[in-house]
Amino acid sequence: VIDVHWPFPQDIFGIIGKYLSGARLVYHFYASEILLIQKSWFLRTLFDLMMFFADDLIAISNPTKAWVETMIKPKLTVNIVYFGNTIPYDSPPLVKKPDLARDPVRLFYAGKMIERLGPQHLIEAARILKERGVPFSLAMAGTGYMHEEIAAKIKDYGLAGNIDMLGFIYKEALIGEYRKCDIFIFPSIVDSRGDTTGLGMVAMDALFYAKPVIASAVGGVVDVIIDGKTGYTVPPKDALAL
Repeated sequence: VIDVHWPFPQDIFGIIGKYLSGARLVYHFYASEILLIQKSWFLRTLFDLMMFFADDLIAISNPTKAWVETMIKPKLTVNIVYFGNTIPYDSPPLVKKPDLARDPVRLFYAGKMIERLGPQHLIEAARILKERGVPFSLAMAGTGYMHEEIAAKIKDYGLAGNIDMLGFIYKEALIGEYRKCDIFIFPSIVDSRGDTTGLGMVAMDALFYAKPVIASAVGGVVDVIIDGKTGYTVPPKDALAL
């Protein structure tokens, strides 16, 4: 079996492999590649041609499956296969019961500093907490093109004493942050290009560490964070709700 992740433009290599080896060809959809092919009539036509060579289709979430079915309209059935967690976890998980009357609530964000993951809205929510006098700390792990913008907002809002920008951290440090935090925040959005999160692996990782998750109800995140059951969801881009 040749499993092609992000089928466009990697599908061409899968097709070559299929005819050289006789293997079955599986297209594994996330979300970004669907946005890419919708931007161009030529790319869409080319991808429609590539679909004739697929033997099976996989999506990583229900929303991704819906996008594939409505935008590409394949003749094959789209199956959903969820990812598992990406880091080792405690079994059973070490449940932390914070004393919020004594210690500030410790929040954690892990992800790239890019528009579609919503760190800019998390900073706005942090500003609101600060204005309301809520004691908190926020650790933010990750890098990206919005890093300097986020750092500038932290300084402008007087949040330097509350927020620690960790940058890129390795797996051991990431595990430590999951263990230390009280709440994991995943404020993803639909960005200006129309792109969004296909699943939300970091939110899934947080659940493996028995951490409550607050996330935006957008994209494939809703398959992971079911409001009131596995966490809480808020409208995307709504800093006040967050």
